Order: sequence, then C-alpha cells, then structure tokens
Amino acid sequence: MPPSQPVEESLAFLQQHVRVLEDVPNITKAGFMNIAEHMGDFSASFASGASRAITIRERIGVKDSELGLADLRQGLKQIYREISGVFDSIEVLVKDKEAFSRDMEQITEWGLRLEQDAHLPLMVDQVRGQGKDELERQTLGAIIDSLMRQMRPLISEVASSAQEAGDIMSHLTRRITADLDTSSHGLSLLKKNTTTTLERMADAVGKLDGGCVSVDNQSEGVNEIIFEMVQAMQYDDISSQRISHVVAAMKRAEARLAALSTDPDPVTTRRWFVLVTRICSEQLRSINADLMSAVASMHDQLTRISDIAEGQKKCISSSQGLSMEIRKDCAEVGYHLHMLLRLGVFDENLSTDVLKTLSKAENAIFQAKRSLDMLTMTSGRLEHLVTGLDTNRNGRLENLARSVADIATVIKVEGKERVAQLLKDVDKLQDITMFFSEKTTPKIMRTNSLLRRLPLILQQIEATNTDIRSMMTENLAGSRTVVIQIMLLSSEMNFHNAIDRRFTKIIDQIATMNTQVAGEEIVKGLDGDLHDLAEEFEDLAAMYTMDSERRIHGEVLGEDVDMFGDPKSKEDDIELF
Repeated sequence: MPPSQPVEESLAFLQQHVRVLEDVPNITKAGFMNIAEHMGDFSASFASGASRAITIRERIGVKDSELGLADLRQGLKQIYREISGVFDSIEVLVKDKEAFSRDMEQITEWGLRLEQDAHLPLMVDQVRGQGKDELERQTLGAIIDSLMRQMRPLISEVASSAQEAGDIMSHLTRRITADLDTSSHGLSLLKKNTTTTLERMADAVGKLDGGCVSVDNQSEGVNEIIFEMVQAMQYDDISSQRISHVVAAMKRAEARLAALSTDPDPVTTRRWFVLVTRICSEQLRSINADLMSAVASMHDQLTRISDIAEGQKKCISSSQGLSMEIRKDCAEVGYHLHMLLRLGVFDENLSTDVLKTLSKAENAIFQAKRSLDMLTMTSGRLEHLVTGLDTNRNGRLENLARSVADIATVIKVEGKERVAQLLKDVDKLQDITMFFSEKTTPKIMRTNSLLRRLPLILQQIEATNTDIRSMMTENLAGSRTVVIQIMLLSSEMNFHNAIDRRFTKIIDQIATMNTQVAGEEIVKGLDGDLHDLAEEFEDLAAMYTMDSERRIHGEVLGEDVDMFGDPKSKEDDIELF
C-alpha cells in the first residue's frame, strides 16, 4: 500500500532537513576559519609590537644608561667640577696678584723717588774755579757725574720694569675677572637648568620604559584570549560530530518512515519515529544554543582584544609624546653646552695666554733685578769716590757730595731689600705659573674635550630616540589595523544567525511532522510509557560520543541513568570527544 500524503510530505521534509544539516558543518567551519585566520593576524601583530617594545627597552637600557643619559649626566657633572676648579684657580690667581701688585707698586715708587733724588747739579761745575787741586777735583767730579748719569737710566729701568710687571698682571687679572662673576652666575644657572632638563628626560625615559612593559603585558593578555578562543573553537569539531549523530538518527527515521506501509506494527514504528525526531529536536536545540554561546563568546573575546588594542594605541601615543619631549630636551641640553663654550673664562687660548703673560711678568721682574744689581754695583763705586772727594772750603760742593752719598747709601741698603723682594715675587710668579700649568690648564683641556664629546652623546641619544619613535609608529599602525580588522570581522560574523534560522525551522517542522505522521493521539500518549520505550533506543544511544548528547537523550526519554546503565553523576559532565 503506498504511503499516505502526510507521510510523503514528512519524508520530503526529512530529506530536506538532512541536506540542510549536512551543510551546517561547512558553514560553521567557514565561519570559524575566518575568525581563525584573523586570530593569526592579531597574534602576529601583537607579537611584533611586543618584540619592538623589547627592542626599545634594550635600546633604552634603563638600569645601565637610560638612553645614554647616564653618560651625559656624568659628563656634565665632570664639566661642572672642572669649571668650578678653574674658577677657584682664577680666584687664587687674582688673590696672589694683589700682593704681587703691591710689591711692584712699592718698587716702582721707590725707583721714581730715587730717580727724582738723582737729578743733582754736575759735580764739575761746583769744583771749577777753586784754585789749588782744581784739576784733581775736577777729574774726580767728572767721574762722579759720569756714574750718576749711568745710574739714572738704571734707576728708571728698575722703576719701569717693576711697573711693567705690575701692569702685565693687572691686565691679565682684569681680563680673566671681567666675566668671572657673570660666568659663575651663568654656570650656576646653566647647572640648574640642565639638571632640571636631565631630571625631566630621565622621568620621560622611565615612563617610556613603563609604556614598553605595558605593550609587552598587553601582548601576553592577547595571547591568553586567543588561547581561550582556540579552545572555544573546538566547538566546530564537536558540533560537527553531534550534527552527524542527528543526521544518522534522522536517516534511520527516514528509512523507517519509508517502510511504514509494509511495517507489520506501524503503531510502534510511529511511536518510535516521534521519539527519534523529538530527540533530534532537543539535540539540535542544544547544538544551536551552544553555537550561539560560542559565537557570543567569540564576540566578547574579540571585544576584549579590541579594547587592549585601543589601550595600546593610547599607551603608544603617550610614549610618542614622551619621545618628542626627549627630542626637545636634547636640543635644550645642546644649547646649554653651547652656552658653556661661550663663557669668557673658557676661551680655548686662555691657558696659553695666561702662561705667556705670566712669563712676560717674570721677564720684567728679572729685568728690574738686573738693573737693580747694576745700580747697586755702581752705587758702591760712587760711594767710594764721594768719600775721597775733598769738599773743604766749598759748602756747595759739600752739600752736593752729601746728597750723592745719601743716594748711594739708599741704593746700597734699600737695594738689597728690593732685590730680595723681587726674588720673592719671582718665586711667587713661578708658583702661580706652575699651579696654573699643572692644575688649571688640564682642567680647561678636559672641559673643552668634554664639551666636544657630549654633543656626540646627544646626537646618539637623538638617533636612538628617532629609531624608537619609528618603532612606536609601526606599533601604533599595527594597533589601529587590529581595531579596524576586529570591527569589520565582528560586523561580518553572522553565519550563526543563518544556522539559528535553519535549526528553528527544522525544530518547528519536526513538531508538525510528528503530528502528521503519528497523529495527536499517539503523540500525547507517549508521555506515560517513555520508560518502556527507552530500551528500543539503545542502538541510537550507542553512537553518542559526548556526555551532553546522552544527557539530552535521557532527558527526552525520562531516564535518570545514562544509557550504559550507570548512575548519573552530577560531576560527570566531561565531553568524550
């Protein structure tokens, strides 16, 4: 007997449902594969960002160099130390110059007074016309006059040489002290500004390093989320097996339904058909719910990745701002170094000029000493001649001779003191020269060397900083790309909606189909003897590989034990797949 019209329609529906269900794994696989492909891109993007962050941290070297700031800071400290030492040396030089200048002024004044006293009338004029012994006295007077003429240039030379030595030192100290106060103030100001700048740079470098740590941690967070997504994507394989079990059950139902017309016990077959399709409906409902949950979880996880990428964008943008501040501060420190070179006391020729000037002052003193030695010898001869001159019966000659003798005595007595004074000043000048040569000059040379080297350190810092900004720009581009990709992926991830509609339609049609095949009376009458019918479905339960399938199967049949006869454990919720 041919099958009835409702049975034929049910067979057509079953065949259609089987085709639809067999196509579902392809849809889910394509949908999850699309996500998986993007997951690889996300993981690679964040991994590249983390790699760049690690590279940046290595370039910064916070504990060792702070992007090179440690060397720069140390160099500046040494410059301040050397410059302060030069200032101290200059102050010592100025202080020593004061005592030296007083000595030169005293010798100069002494020479000038002596020069004035030495302007006496000619002895020959006082002897002429004196009668007896006139020739002898005229000869002696002429000799005395000649010695006096020789002494006057020597006296003048002593005074002028001493004055020259004093002038040389005064000119030197005027030159090096003219800007000393300004330079000291400028150095203090520059030190303060540079210290502030370096502190700001160090703070920026520390924050930059912290930003790199955040980027690295964010990458780790994304890896954890992607690991969760990979685990969630196992749903694809699990659901494929579960759907294959439903398809197998529906194909059995199709076969039984097709043979209904020749079935010796059609009532039992119809009851079996209703239970099988009801079990399939509940399995599909569970599969669909799990699919919706899996996709919702994917959306949530993608949103978390997007949030991390947005946070990374903010972190990188902040770090880029810090890098730009470091760039400005490098220029600021470079300006300060240029200002140090403009300090008057740091003329590159200062040391040479000072030593040359000290040598000139020393030569002037030696010239004064040589003249004073000649003057002392000449005054001794003069004193001896004046003693032998007969001044009796000539008051003017006697007074003149006394004046000449007084000059000779002054030169003889005070000249020794002046020579000792000059020798002491020579020793003082030599000490100043030695101190400046051995202590101050090396400081100036070291400072100039540092002032040439530190700009190179600044250039290296700026070059490294530029590389860091370039890597940050790449990270920022990667983060922006991830955010856009996630936005597009989320908007395209709608494959589950099509499956939901298909499952819902199948479940609704199965309910209608059961009534058409078995009739309302059989459908309603199943609730009372489900336990008796359960044994008929042992073959169906045997193909399940997951606990959730067996649980749903048992719930439909009203079973409180699993299909293998073991007591059902609430803790035993492990998928066998």
